[in-house]
Amino acid sequence: MDEQTRIGELISGAAQDAGGWLGALDVAQVATSADGTIVRWNHVAQELLGYAPPEVVGRHIAELLHPGADRSLGRSLWETAATGRGVMGTVTAWHREGYPMELEIWACPVHSGRLGASAVLVFAAEAHAARRIRGSSAVWDGLFSRSPVGIAVLDTHLRFLQVNPALEAMNGLPESAHVGRRLAELLPEVNAEEMEEAMRQVLDTGEPVLDRRRVGRTPADPEHDRVWSCSYVRVEDPGGRPIGVIASLLDITEQQRAHTEAEAGRHRLALLSEASVRMGASLELERTAQELAELAAPGLADVVTDDILDTLAHGDEPGTASAAASHCGAWARLR
Repeated sequence: MDEQTRIGELISGAAQDAGGWLGALDVAQVATSADGTIVRWNHVAQELLGYAPPEVVGRHIAELLHPGADRSLGRSLWETAATGRGVMGTVTAWHREGYPMELEIWACPVHSGRLGASAVLVFAAEAHAARRIRGSSAVWDGLFSRSPVGIAVLDTHLRFLQVNPALEAMNGLPESAHVGRRLAELLPEVNAEEMEEAMRQVLDTGEPVLDRRRVGRTPADPEHDRVWSCSYVRVEDPGGRPIGVIASLLDITEQQRAHTEAEAGRHRLALLSEASVRMGASLELERTAQELAELAAPGLADVVTDDILDTLAHGDEPGTASAAASHCGAWARLR
C-alpha cells in the first residue's frame, strides 16, 4: 500500500468523526506531518484558498494564516491536535489572491508509521457557511425532537436510520427497534408495500409525495385500525445525488372517522330527500312501492322485497280482520 493510499484511508476514517460538516458543505482536507509540514492538499482546499498542491505541499501550515492576524491561535490549535486531542476553532487564512478568509477548522491526530505518531488531519470550511449549517442543524434537532408530527429518516434501501419520539409513540416501538429495518419488516399489519412504493418513487424522481394514507394496526394500538397521512421528501448530497428519504406522519384517525360519519349522514339525508320526492310524485300504490325499492336497493341493501297487504291493494281499510288475514310482511337483505 503506497503512502497516498494510506493517507487517504486515514482521512476517510477521521472524516467520520468530523460530523456535521461532511456531506453538508464542501470541506477542505489537509494532512500535515509531525512538524506541521503540509503533506496532502485536496482539490477543495485548492478551491477554497486558491493554492494548487505544488504551491503548499512542503510548507508549514502556519504560513497560510493571514499575516496581519494573530497566528498564535492557529499554531496552538495545531499543536494541541498534535498532542493527541481533536480541536475546533476559527482562524483567518490568507487567500492566494491576497484577501483574508475566515475559516472554521477541525483538527485531529492520526497514527501512522509512515506519517509519524503525531501527524494531524485538518478539515476546514468557510466559517459563514459552517455557522449556517450548524444553525440549520440546531433548528432540525429542535424540530425533530419536539414536533408532534412523526418524523423518520430512511436510507436509499428504505431502512430506518432515525425516528423521533412522536413516531416512536405512533408505532409503539422504540427507535432501536426501527434502526436498520424496513417498514414492511417492522409493521406487517399496515399497508407497508404501498408506502415503500411511494418512497421509491420519491427516490427515483425527486418529486415529493404528499398525503399518502397509511392504514392498519401498530403495537401502539393493536386492537384498532388507524389512519396516518404520510408525506415523503428525498434527501440529497451537495452533488444532488439521493442519499435517503425523510418521512413525516400525522395520525388522522379521528378526522377520518368524523369525515366518514359526516359522509354517511349526508348520504342518508339525500336518500330521505329523494324518497320524499318519489313518494309525492304518484298516488299509485304499486308504483310508489317500486320507486322505494329501487331507491333502497342500491343505497341501503343488495335485495329489497316489498310485501303489501292484499286488502290495501284492493282498497280495503287496514285493521280489519280480512286485512290482518292477508298480511304478508316485508324484508330486505342489507349490505
